[in-house]
Amino acid sequence: MGIEVASSTAYHPQTDGQTERVNQELEQYLRLFVNERQDDWHSLLPLAEFSYNNHVHSSTQHTPFLLDTGRNPRMGFEPNQPPSKVEAVNEFTDRMKNTLEEARSALAKAKDDMARYYNQRRTPAPSFSPGDKVYLDSEDIQTTRPSKKLSHCQLGPYPIERRVGKYAYRLTLPHSMKRLHPVFNVVKLTLSPDDPIPGRRRAPPPPPELVEGEEEYIVEEILNSRLFRRRIQYLVKWEGYGVEHNSWEYLDHLDNAPEKVAEFYAKHSGAPRQIRAISFGTIPFRLLSIPLASRRCFSKGGVIVRGNPL
Repeated sequence: MGIEVASSTAYHPQTDGQTERVNQELEQYLRLFVNERQDDWHSLLPLAEFSYNNHVHSSTQHTPFLLDTGRNPRMGFEPNQPPSKVEAVNEFTDRMKNTLEEARSALAKAKDDMARYYNQRRTPAPSFSPGDKVYLDSEDIQTTRPSKKLSHCQLGPYPIERRVGKYAYRLTLPHSMKRLHPVFNVVKLTLSPDDPIPGRRRAPPPPPELVEGEEEYIVEEILNSRLFRRRIQYLVKWEGYGVEHNSWEYLDHLDNAPEKVAEFYAKHSGAPRQIRAISFGTIPFRLLSIPLASRRCFSKGGVIVRGNPL
């Protein structure tokens, strides 16, 4: 049938511009005619579909109705409507052929124009090799930090595993990002310099220590804590490793760094922590006075504001 697969990458769905444009047109139509409660949009879809298919496209210079059926629909209220005539089959076939050829030429011209205008503001896509380290754009990646504006704009660097397609690469992500699809478009990647600050090249990570035959890494700092599956986890910065190797660990894995945990809570007393049941009764809770509303309050606009029940 001549169908070609155009797979998109994570957070870069620029493979089907025509469908995206159709969705924008339909959203604009519904936005103009939908009611205040926005519960009648489904009844507007047939009229929106007819309006779109009966509209002349700037790319093809024809309506979708004409390209699909060879004629524009009669709505019954056109001014000076001429009487209908039966068209010969050969004439209809020739007209359809000529119309489709004109549409293909118009689409090719529109594609070339859009590519030329788009490339005027773009530089050639960089090329990476397996083993190169790149920074990952964090705009569409949700992290555990409270404010996105104050978070890192780029994550990593992470090594390139292999190339996928023409403009996408597969990264080797840490275990903490295992739920993230590791294939990203080239626009989301930035090559990491080998020596970002002259004379301050990062030393390679130190080897782990062997404690009773098991590998053990040194905790440099505890950065954060959270409640995960009813257990406390700590975000650990490992000594000699970059921020891309930070990982969430349970308290059982930090037996060799109790002083680091104590230092973290000394700086962040409000962070989630594990409380022993025997110590729960010694916590000085502070009573909060909550004002109670004696009756319902009605606003002038007709919206009922309900107070707390007595």
